[in-house]
Amino acid sequence: MLDQWVWTVTQNGITKTYVGKNPVIRLAYQGNAEIEMSVTANNGCKSSLIKTVIIDEVIPEIDFNYVQIGCAVDGKVKLQFNNISQTLNPFAVIESSNWVIGNQSFSGSSFILEVPFNTSEITVTLDNKFVGSCNLNLTKTFVLKPLVSLFSTSETVCTGLTVSFSNESIGSDRYVWNFNYPMSDPAFNSIEKNPVFTFPSSGIYTVSLHAIRETDGCIDSTIRQIALFENNIVPDFSYSLSGCEEGSDTISLTLNDLSLVNEPGYEINNWTWTIIQNGISSFYNGKSPTIQLSKFFNAEVSLVVKASNGCTSTFNKILNINDLIPQSDFNFDLVGCPQSGVAEIRLTNISGSINPFATVTSSVWTVGNQTLTGNPVIITTPINVSNLHITLETGFLGTCKVFTSKEISASNLLPNADFGYTPVECPDDNHVTLTFNYIDTLSKNILADIIVWSAGTLHNPQHFTGSSFDITLPKDSILYLDMITYFSNGCTDTIKSSFLPGPFATISFLSDPVILCPNQQKTFVANPNPDWTYTWSPTTGLDLTDPSNPKVSVTVNTTYNVTVSDGLCSVESKVDIVALEGGVVLNIEGDTTSCDGNVSLHVTGGMGQGTYSWSTDPFISNVIASGENVDVHFVGDSQTFYVQFAGESCSTNPAAITVTNQLPKIEDVSPFAICKGDTTKVLTLNLVPGHLNSFVWDNDSHIISGANTATPTIAIGHTETQSFHLFYNVTNQYGCVLRDSILFTISENPVVDFDFELSECGKYEICFDEIGNYNGFIKWNFGDSLTTTDISIDKSPCYLYPDYGVFNVRLENLVGVCPFKDVIKNVVVNPQVRLEPIPDMILCVGDSLKLSASSNLADIVYTWYDMDGNVISHGPSYHSVINADKQFVMNATDIYGCSDSDTINAKIFIFDFTIDLDDSLCINQANNITLNIINPQAYQFLWTPSEYIISGGSTNTPLVNAVEGVTFNVLVTHLETGCMENKTITPKVSEPFDFDISAPEIFCLDQPSEIILNINDPEQYTFSWSPAELFQSGVNTANPKVILTSDRTLTVLVTNKISGCKQEKSIDATAGEDVNVSVDAEPDFTIFEGESLDIFVSDIILGASYIWSTGETTTSITVSPKETTGYVVTVTDENGCTATDEVVVTLRLAKCDETDVYIPNAFTPNNDSNNDILYVRSNFIDELELIIYNRWGQELFRTNDKNTGWDGSYNGKELPPDAYAYYLRVLCINGEEYKKQGNVTLLR
Repeated sequence: MLDQWVWTVTQNGITKTYVGKNPVIRLAYQGNAEIEMSVTANNGCKSSLIKTVIIDEVIPEIDFNYVQIGCAVDGKVKLQFNNISQTLNPFAVIESSNWVIGNQSFSGSSFILEVPFNTSEITVTLDNKFVGSCNLNLTKTFVLKPLVSLFSTSETVCTGLTVSFSNESIGSDRYVWNFNYPMSDPAFNSIEKNPVFTFPSSGIYTVSLHAIRETDGCIDSTIRQIALFENNIVPDFSYSLSGCEEGSDTISLTLNDLSLVNEPGYEINNWTWTIIQNGISSFYNGKSPTIQLSKFFNAEVSLVVKASNGCTSTFNKILNINDLIPQSDFNFDLVGCPQSGVAEIRLTNISGSINPFATVTSSVWTVGNQTLTGNPVIITTPINVSNLHITLETGFLGTCKVFTSKEISASNLLPNADFGYTPVECPDDNHVTLTFNYIDTLSKNILADIIVWSAGTLHNPQHFTGSSFDITLPKDSILYLDMITYFSNGCTDTIKSSFLPGPFATISFLSDPVILCPNQQKTFVANPNPDWTYTWSPTTGLDLTDPSNPKVSVTVNTTYNVTVSDGLCSVESKVDIVALEGGVVLNIEGDTTSCDGNVSLHVTGGMGQGTYSWSTDPFISNVIASGENVDVHFVGDSQTFYVQFAGESCSTNPAAITVTNQLPKIEDVSPFAICKGDTTKVLTLNLVPGHLNSFVWDNDSHIISGANTATPTIAIGHTETQSFHLFYNVTNQYGCVLRDSILFTISENPVVDFDFELSECGKYEICFDEIGNYNGFIKWNFGDSLTTTDISIDKSPCYLYPDYGVFNVRLENLVGVCPFKDVIKNVVVNPQVRLEPIPDMILCVGDSLKLSASSNLADIVYTWYDMDGNVISHGPSYHSVINADKQFVMNATDIYGCSDSDTINAKIFIFDFTIDLDDSLCINQANNITLNIINPQAYQFLWTPSEYIISGGSTNTPLVNAVEGVTFNVLVTHLETGCMENKTITPKVSEPFDFDISAPEIFCLDQPSEIILNINDPEQYTFSWSPAELFQSGVNTANPKVILTSDRTLTVLVTNKISGCKQEKSIDATAGEDVNVSVDAEPDFTIFEGESLDIFVSDIILGASYIWSTGETTTSITVSPKETTGYVVTVTDENGCTATDEVVVTLRLAKCDETDVYIPNAFTPNNDSNNDILYVRSNFIDELELIIYNRWGQELFRTNDKNTGWDGSYNGKELPPDAYAYYLRVLCINGEEYKKQGNVTLLR
């Protein structure tokens, strides 16, 4: 049995020890505790157990709640309070519980309290005593929610028959509404919490709400009445001027309510007016109040009307004060035409028409010293009175008077005539036709009875009467016009005028193209006319404030089209805008790579004089260099350099070039831990994916292979323990070199393992986790044979396989960092269900559709759906007859619930084609019929009857032999679907025409020859000669020129322009013999100054004649040119065919210097027949003297003959190899002398 207990308690880093079977320990309120119990039995055996005590779980907690018991009775409700502390304290025991509510006390784990129904809140305190003398208390205030039925809505609803009810009930969870209480019609019931109900008609309704608590079935009810109206108030009001005082700043206005109530039994009984003027509000009541308004501000009037049913409506108007202030005005006009210098004038007060809110009551006129009343009045005045003063006093209702004065001239009231003219159409080169019209704008509203016109050129006047006439004149001639107008009041007016009609629409530009610098805006029209209409396209980049002379500002080259119209004539033109910002681009040249951050750059593209500025920011805010060529340096992997050209007239946006630093970047493991006796590859990682690196490792006995690779193999001795370095150089394709080294340390091999799991259904992703410790990096090979990238160096990678299967996964050390033994496992990846897609299909009307589903797995459940998602079939096959476009969805689900789906569209094929043929076909000729259809290769065509089909009977463009009355039939079959459609046509037939061809019997080979086609009215036909490549010109005329290189058949196709009928005729054209001439000379065409040369025809043609550019007619000539000269010979054979050849005789002029006089600087007299004799070489030597000396000045050889050379001997004895001096003097054929001294080396 147990006879000894030892407890070790550790909390917050402090450890205490207790003994005994049931010790009492003390713990802090902060920090969990670890307790170890060690027990010993009387037989000496021992055991121990460790547990962690979560301190928050052992500290006592306190809490309580309450529930309502039953429904309210006699205005009171019972509440049960419950102590729920014990459930929160698994390690503590409650010894006693005491409650305090107000001045009442209770004990026990729960108690019941009865409180008034309307109590809003209650405060309760609970005191818990736990075993072990622990006391806790808690005070809570509860907001009581007794069952109360409550809802809100307007007592009077004037917004229609639909009412929203807001349920504000408390303590309930079910509701019953009756909108026509106490009636029990179900149509008036609802159980929604916040219903929206539409009543059948206006009226007063009683609404009840029963609020129900489901837990105990308690019910509370509320009943209210609401008045419901559709608010058929139509508000409106009018206003009128009611008073104004002369000199006062205000006017009086009477407002009149015009509102209507369309609710039977109710009427408007309240009016509230709000007038706001200059920010000041005034208020009035009553149906027709009179208000005062300032004459200086507009007023806003708002009328709120209320009906006897409680409904209201509002109407607002803005009153323009200028419309309300009374105004006075009058008109005046002649009464008849003045007689004997006296005119009668009618004065008319028109104030009533300009004052819609005021009523005119009187008109008083003052004319000079006369006073007249009434409206209208007639006065008399001499016609020559220029300023007759008239004053009108207008009286308005409400004691308002307004005065207005005018000065009139009787002579200004006389009617005058005027005319206008417009072109009938755009003028041609010779004539212009004009329409003249009488214009009454100056007639003072007096009708013109008779108008007499005389119009035309000075010497050719024409006469007309009436209000308008047309006349045709020579273009650009002056028109002379007389016009006499007889008015209905007896007055006449005469106009005489002469003018040049026009102008007519034209347009020209300041330049074309228009050059536009960046950020520049300019006009470009040379002859703008604001009276014409200009239509520009496009409008982008144009400021069309003045369309006749727009401003352009664009950043890309743009062509603008413009149509100019003067109202009758229109012209079209265009102008090109060359935007240098869009067309001028800087080009930066230079290496884009560097090994050390240094780079040389060159820029081109700036226009004109200017400066190139370089920077490393696109805004060129920090200029680092200037000029076309710069040498710059940067730090880092890359740097973008910007350059901008600032020119005298235009500048450019910056151009950019990015230069990268391509110094190799290698990641290696250093120090590299390896174990004794290991042989492993050293792994280096290329940190720049685009680099192609080559490695060279320093010689070291540890490297056993791969010394010039990125992964050399090294071997460690079985007893080796000393660390060492391996050094290497890395060179990439850019020629950049990096030198580095790896430190190797020798240790023991670790042991590791790995686990794996599938990430999710339908995804071939396996996640791996390495188990164990290791040195350096690890490398996963996921066994995917379809790729070489199925590797990872992560500790816990996931790999997505391309398909299901069994994969051999290997975990190994990437480098020999004392690698663990490779871990190899077979990983099984389950397959994903995949449907074989069914292609969309096109069917004929009434076809039977058969669909079959298949997948990569067995045990698949197939389900078919229509386009609305309804299940239409199960199983791998589906059959249906199709008469309209349909869509199907096929779903396949495997045994794991993984699924795949496919959508199949089945469309009905519809034929869409037309047949084109000429109105009349040509008899006994091949005629085209064209069946127009998109993608004709997708169809099969069968034309009948076959005896009239020349060719193409199975195409959409057959050639047919047209016969009057024959009907052609075509059967069109869609190859993909097999759908067919049939159509027939019956063409009309025309008559043939005739022609012949004149041509040479023999055509000159490879030379133009003319052919003449003879036909009546050739302008009625088109011509097409073939083969077209043989014709030099006129291939579409009746007189073409042809060039033959062999016998050919020439064919012409003649087409009647009216009927479209075609006839074809061919001629056999015989090509003549090839006429060639070739000039030669011996040995060649280069001669030296002073020589002659024979040039001759090398291939003489019998019967042919020859003529040279010198005029000679023989087959050979001798020439002695004084300079380089060209010679041409022309040969003409018996058929008149010709050929020419030209040669150039080059004259080599003498140069008496080292250019044409040459002596070698060495020779080898060793009797090998190669360079054995020393000669002076020249084509221009007339005299020569050559002397050879040895190094002591002794003369060894002398000659005056250029054909005699030195053989390297003296007195018959061969001289030893050495450098020998020479003296040379020559006289050239042009009389010039040349001397030279030097050394020549004798070699043996």
